[in-house]
Amino acid sequence: MVLPLNSYDDIESAVDMVRFAEELGYGYVSMGETSGRSVPIVMGLLADRTETIGVTDDVLSPYGRTPSTLGQTAATLQELSDGRFRLRLGASSPALAEQWHGVDFERPLRRVREAIEVVRQVQSGERLDYDGDFFSPDGMAFEGVVPEDPAPVDVAALGPKSVEMAGRFADGWVPQLLTVEAMQERMDDLRRGAELGDRSIDDVRVSLNFRCGALADGERARQYARQHVAFMIALYGPYYRKAIGDAGWEGVTEEVSTRWQDGDREGAYEAIPGELLDELVAAGTPEDGQVPAATAAELLVAEGIGSVVVSDGDTGAAGVVTKTDIVDSVSEGVASETTPVSTLMSCPPVTVGIGADLQTAVDRMADNGIKRLVVEDDGEMAGIVTTTDVVTELSPDLDAIVGMFAE
Repeated sequence: MVLPLNSYDDIESAVDMVRFAEELGYGYVSMGETSGRSVPIVMGLLADRTETIGVTDDVLSPYGRTPSTLGQTAATLQELSDGRFRLRLGASSPALAEQWHGVDFERPLRRVREAIEVVRQVQSGERLDYDGDFFSPDGMAFEGVVPEDPAPVDVAALGPKSVEMAGRFADGWVPQLLTVEAMQERMDDLRRGAELGDRSIDDVRVSLNFRCGALADGERARQYARQHVAFMIALYGPYYRKAIGDAGWEGVTEEVSTRWQDGDREGAYEAIPGELLDELVAAGTPEDGQVPAATAAELLVAEGIGSVVVSDGDTGAAGVVTKTDIVDSVSEGVASETTPVSTLMSCPPVTVGIGADLQTAVDRMADNGIKRLVVEDDGEMAGIVTTTDVVTELSPDLDAIVGMFAE
């Protein structure tokens, strides 16, 4: 959840929203900082007022705070949150660096890399000994509580070289407003960076900041999305404009920027075609955000399978839908091809651990009167096992199969 911190009349209202998000099961809350409220102070308050939701920023910059100060911030927030904080670093933008912080915006990649390394030194509790091109702290150590588990350091980046740097040096990468094709290309850059750093890509956490909005009036939701995307292209630094332009939309980004600068904001909004909007955001009615039964049916037929697991949007399973579920619902007139698959699935799914033996799986299916189990590995969905799988595994030992289910 991205919290529009400066949109709230008072900070207490923002805290209430985050606590509500925590109740709904959101994993992290983040917030941006430009020239409004000081984000680290608010993050400290949120860390104290919440219990489970992670806390992070979008983003803090070495142009606005020295890397040593960023390290202090990370260590202190990690203490306040009991280990729920992640520090997100980024170059921010030329406008913010020069017009607000009053510093030259030069060699942003190098500055961010040095900030990552200094932040890690600060959180180690050792005396600083760093000789960089821009930062050379030396001789002092962090005097606060040294975190047992240092706050991870993520990098917000869009371009090939900056994403490669994230893969090489950071604990995570935070992309946003990338088309699907551009996202795939940047993932290649991330992998290359991990290889250069002699690391596994699995050690780099990817947290896509994806904008979405659902209203009963779907066109109104899409208009809000157009306004936001136009603002990001025209005013919020050059990186979003370049990233979207490089993905094949340069003519659109130029038109949006020109119209906005000329004072024609409505024209800027309308210059964003629906195809591009759908690449960058998810906006429409709540029903638009649901996978329809027809899509699930097509997948079942194409793969020659009898059931599919419905994802919870993260790494877990929300339920299971079968051919029988779809056919019975349609034949009884309670569903159509546009009915959201979430209304047809069996939930919550019955699960079994990935290390369970076959007898345990059979017992679980028999006890619940079902023919399939979702297999989980440390809380994450790993696969599905069915009665057909059991028969195939034990065939032709039919006596063993009968015995297992009889027990």
